[in-house]
Amino acid sequence: MLAWLDAVAGISWLAVAVAGWRSSRRFAVLAALAAVGWFAGNLDSHLLLIHRPLMLHAALAYPDGRVPGRYARFLLAASWVAALVPPVGGSPGLALALAGLIAVEGWRRWSRPAWGRTVASRTSSRAVAVLALSLAAPAVVRLGWWPGAVGADVLIAGYTGLVVVAGAVLVNGLVLRSWSRETDAVIELSDATPGETLAALRGEASTSTHPGDRAALNSAVALLESNAALHADLRAKVEEVRASRTRLVETAENERRRLERILADGALAYLDELTSVLGALGRAADGTTRELTAACVDGVAHVREDLDQLARGLHPRTLAAHGLATALTELAARSAVPTAVSAPEGRFPMPAETALWYACTEALTNLTKHARATQATVNVRAGPQELVATVRDDGLGGARIVPGGGLAGLVDRLAAVGGAVAVRPAPGGGTEVRIRVPLR
Repeated sequence: MLAWLDAVAGISWLAVAVAGWRSSRRFAVLAALAAVGWFAGNLDSHLLLIHRPLMLHAALAYPDGRVPGRYARFLLAASWVAALVPPVGGSPGLALALAGLIAVEGWRRWSRPAWGRTVASRTSSRAVAVLALSLAAPAVVRLGWWPGAVGADVLIAGYTGLVVVAGAVLVNGLVLRSWSRETDAVIELSDATPGETLAALRGEASTSTHPGDRAALNSAVALLESNAALHADLRAKVEEVRASRTRLVETAENERRRLERILADGALAYLDELTSVLGALGRAADGTTRELTAACVDGVAHVREDLDQLARGLHPRTLAAHGLATALTELAARSAVPTAVSAPEGRFPMPAETALWYACTEALTNLTKHARATQATVNVRAGPQELVATVRDDGLGGARIVPGGGLAGLVDRLAAVGGAVAVRPAPGGGTEVRIRVPLR
């Protein structure tokens, strides 16, 4: 009976080694050494107690093979002394004292498990407690504190049974492997704002009584605070860049208007006066002088037309005076490709109207140069938050946004005011350019 139980005890710790091999080879080696130490005690009386520190080491190092904490390492050192020094190991009083110290470590692991390893700590605690009991029970009997007589065979059977139980506790934990999936951190996906989440974590950290929990919560709070600060700084920089780009667009637009007024009130007015003077001179002259004067008048007219187109390109007077629909209709009339326009008659914020007009101008210029289209349409729709223009042609198709191209410049211009552009094949052939400009 005792021989059979002795074999079961050794085999139980070999089972611990086999079960723990996949999760931690370090731990598996410790358990295998404990089994070897158990069987070695049957071969040499000097090795009779060598299994005790080895089993305790495995129980304390569950499940990864590492022993955390100075106190646990002290227990291992004391256990080795008791195993290797016969007067110490043979003293029931010292054995009982060591069992009490080991029991304290088991209680500590149960009541204050490591952060994120509650299941593993409590499995280790059970195995440590059983080993402490296996050490304490024979010492109590030998000290005469147990009522009644206890036979040697019963004492040995009880001790061996407790060794089997300690091994079974560890095997059970390794087979279930519940510790590998555990966490003490709870992440709740809710509708709470980052500020509300941070406030909840601060409150949890302030009320936590466990030092490990409090340290982890404080680390999470510090991380969230740092993340919130980075997000706030990023938002501020994005707003600063957006405001800067808007100011640049407004400054450029004001400069265009100023140049347009200079041309309209200055150079164009002077050319009109020059045309009047040349006309009067031509009427008063005769022969060759009249022909030369007529040629000068034609030349001035061409210059005036070029300057007038330049002024309209800098800033369309029709847009400022009559609105987007009229300005787009005028733009379509000057296009080399017949273009139909559909646009609301109402007025919109000048920055939005100007951005959309320039975008449509660029889109029409691009299709005139590259699409080989026979007709085009410009359709503008006003939404509550944005203006959307669709410029469509029946040309070759295949247009795309490439760096340095005309449509790339359109993307940059719209991005400066918070708008966007998308290019795709038009139904039935050709290209469709969709332009979005916010109404703000």
